[in-house]
Parts: sequence; C-alpha cells; structure tokens
Amino acid sequence: DYIKSARALGIRTGLCVASWDNLTTKGLIKIEPQRVFVWNEPMKTEAVELHGIPPSSVVVTGAQCYDRWFGFKPGTTREEFCRRAGLNPERPYLVYLCSSRFIAPDEVPFVKKWIRHMRECGTPVIRDMGILIRPHFQNAEQWRNADFSRFENVTIYPPEGENVIDPETQATFYDTIYHSTAVVGLNTSAMIEAGILLKPVFTILSSENKETQEGTLHFHHLVKGGLLYMSSSFEEHLSQLCRVLDGDDSYRNRIEEFVRYFVRPYGMDVPGTPRLAEEIENLGRLERPLPERTTLYLRTFRLALMPLALLSSAFYQLFLKKKKPKKAQKLKEREKKRKIGKVKKGKKKMGQPPKREPEQIRVAKG
Repeated sequence: DYIKSARALGIRTGLCVASWDNLTTKGLIKIEPQRVFVWNEPMKTEAVELHGIPPSSVVVTGAQCYDRWFGFKPGTTREEFCRRAGLNPERPYLVYLCSSRFIAPDEVPFVKKWIRHMRECGTPVIRDMGILIRPHFQNAEQWRNADFSRFENVTIYPPEGENVIDPETQATFYDTIYHSTAVVGLNTSAMIEAGILLKPVFTILSSENKETQEGTLHFHHLVKGGLLYMSSSFEEHLSQLCRVLDGDDSYRNRIEEFVRYFVRPYGMDVPGTPRLAEEIENLGRLERPLPERTTLYLRTFRLALMPLALLSSAFYQLFLKKKKPKKAQKLKEREKKRKIGKVKKGKKKMGQPPKREPEQIRVAKG
C-alpha cells in the first residue's frame, strides 16, 4: 500500500531488504519499487529471478545490520563470562544457537539428543566440554521448563533469550560467541554472526528438521558459501569437532571468504551502512516519477465490481463469520464453569461425614 500510494503521488520508492531470508520466505514483491537494496549478489539473483525485479533496479550494499560486530570488543574476561553464565571456566565450551519457531518449533528434544551424544563420546575433551544453549528470543517458550539437570556443565543463557538491540544485549551476545570454542545450530542468522568472529560453525542435518534446513533456500547460502561444517549424523559431527579441537584451522580461510562475499562484498574493511545511505541519497536524486493516475477503464471496472464486493461482505457477515459472544455472556459462562468446578471439588464420598476444622470440633465437644 505504501508503494502504491507513493507511485500514485509521484514519490520515489525503494525497498531495503532487511535480512538474508526475506526474499525467499516473506512473500513476493508485488508492486515494483524503483530500487531494491540487498546485501550481496546471491540476494540480487533472488530479487531478479524470484520477484522479477530488473537487474538495474537492484543495488548491492553489503549487510549493514552486521557492521556493529566488526571492531566490537569483549566486555568480560572468559572466566567472568563463564561464571556469570553458569559454566565451568576451566573447560572450553560450545554454544548451541537456537532457531526461530518457523525453523524449529520443537528444538528441545533434538538438543537433548545432541548433548547425550556429546556426553557419550569417547574423546574426553569433547565429552567434558561445557555447553551454553542460547534460546532464540522469539522461540524461548519451549526452553522455560526444559530440564538439563542430568547433564553436567550445561546452561541455558540467557534463560528467556534476548533480542540483540541495545548495548547490554549486544555485549552479552558478543561475549557468548567470542569466548566460545565453536558454535552449533540448525538454521539461524546468528551462525553468520559467529562466522564474522571466525568461529567454526557446525550443523547436523536431521530428519525432523529436513524441511527447514535443506528445504529452505536461504540455508543453502550457508552451505554453498562454505560457512558450515555440515554432517548427516552425530558421529560425523563429533569427528569434525574432534579435528577442529586437535588444531585443524582450515575453516578460517573458507569462513573469511564467506564473510567477504556474503556480508562485505566490497571488502572486509568497507561497512554496508554508509553504502546503503549513499544509495538511498542517490535514489533521492533520480528524476521524480510522474504520478500514476487511475485510468477510466479501471475506475469503471471497480464500480462494476462494487455490488459483488458488497454482496460477498454481507454473505460473510451473515453465514461465515464466527460471532464472538458478548462480554457479559462470556463472564456468565466463566462464572458457571467456576461454580461447577467448586461443586465437583466439594463432592464427598458416600457414607463419610463431612470433615470439620479442629476449632469446630472443640466447640462441638464443649
């Protein structure tokens, strides 16, 4: 509606694609803006091939939302952070980065299975590693009653998850990744952020999450870009982890390459935010488009459809719409249920006298 209105008024239009999955999971661009701003070339391809935007209208700026992590510094020592999070500071730890509800609506059983394989591993350094589970802030409900007490040196931190939007939450998130040995996850943007810190990133393909891993287009950006250690079993995953802990740092080159092409396509030292600002200013310098007027044909067509629209609305209101009970009726029904509950709770067994309070008994005896 904003784009339609702007075009009708002759106002320049642009769309800033906020995240890596927006062009493949958030619907189609139905009204074409003059400019579409994306992070990188793979997203430009999506805008052109999936949404029909002309290549000349798509502008690559870099991932401006990740600029903050370049040059960020830790706010705690490793020992301070581990004690705050509830981990043993004498042992290395892994971070499990939880995914959104769309990706993993029931993630707890999978994580428990993964931890069980970790604890049963024959390699002591893997078996004894600390594990920090970081809930996704939009999918934290399932973690509130999750019980990991039978596993030593496992913590859920922060317990409710956090939206990383202010200096305090940014510092917590950064320190969580910075002090870790590696991260593990299914399919989440935090894996990209871990890559910016050059941490090894692991994922395990599982049958229960197949549709939201390999079945999503944005997951393949991580695969093709070389960010991930990807395994098809827990055994393969532990073998990959063992190689990294033994000193294999070959992942660093491919992760740097991934960050260079996916996050900072103009160079590791070239942030995306100034480029986006510059391109928005360039959009403002374009010749102002002529207002788009509604044609006589379209106006006539809309008038012809008006009776049908009114009829459809009336039919829906009368026959299809579920009528909500009035507030008074709702309260009456709630009170009725409460009374029924009290009656059921107060039923006594046949043949048993009603119980009396001690004070009542003493009075009766007196």
